[in-house]
Amino acid sequence: MQASRTEVYREIPTPRDRYTGLSGILKLELKTLSYIHVGSGAEALTIPSANEVGSLLRKGFDRAVEELSKKIGSDFMENVKVSKKPCIPGSTIKGRTRSRIELSIPPRGDGRQWACFSKASFPQSGMKPTARRHRMLWGETTVTQDRGPSCDLTRENKVCLTCDMFGAAGLQGLVHFNDFFGEPGMLEKISGEFGMKLEAIKPGSILVGDIYFRNLSESRLGLLLYGLGICGTPSGSRILIGRLKYRGILAGLKFGEALFTLTDIQFSPPKTGENLNSLCRRLWDAAVKEYGVKEFDEVKRLGRA
Repeated sequence: MQASRTEVYREIPTPRDRYTGLSGILKLELKTLSYIHVGSGAEALTIPSANEVGSLLRKGFDRAVEELSKKIGSDFMENVKVSKKPCIPGSTIKGRTRSRIELSIPPRGDGRQWACFSKASFPQSGMKPTARRHRMLWGETTVTQDRGPSCDLTRENKVCLTCDMFGAAGLQGLVHFNDFFGEPGMLEKISGEFGMKLEAIKPGSILVGDIYFRNLSESRLGLLLYGLGICGTPSGSRILIGRLKYRGILAGLKFGEALFTLTDIQFSPPKTGENLNSLCRRLWDAAVKEYGVKEFDEVKRLGRA
């Protein structure tokens, strides 16, 4: 099946040299509903001690090489940690937030798409057999669309909605994602099928982080919250994140499920007189009116309980 070509709506970017809209900080908690693994790229090794190596060498070089080759091996794939605290990098949060918006925001009334595919998979990747769950979550028609090249401000002076918000080549984003941190003791080592061994954040853990925004309209701020799964109330719906989020299970244990809770919005300059529940509803209503987005649970859409 060939990917269908569709046009993307682009416009002049929001000014970056002055304040023109809402600016401030989203204060958030991320609760893990299952094990979460976000790899650091590091893999621990099991290496014999110097005394053990010396003892083997006394038995002869060839014998020592044979024995050492059995003893030296990879250990658990590490989760990202900072000062021994488990961490989900801001780049991971940003990528999945942007992808959710790119893949699920309905087209405009004129048929053009609001977003290019900057973070979402290329159309040809969406048809791979291994992308079955990806197609199930976002829809085969969407993931196989050809929206052309992603935005590049060095090439043309217009960008799509998500590139304006999150950034593109030659354009700094209006939203900045800090890392989310938990506490020591939240990590567990798990040995699974096919020799997979990894370090993961335990279910029920709470990680805390901030997202900074500037020059957003109410509808775009509501859309940002939608990207986090927060739709009308401070507590969000379930989202998928980290390695194994689609497979969902390792060694009989659930993986990849979490949810965000908005604990506060700190505007600059400060705004007073509206509680968080009312504010979340107003921002959500603005996003629905402007972009036609609908609330959904990513875990449920995949058919998982």
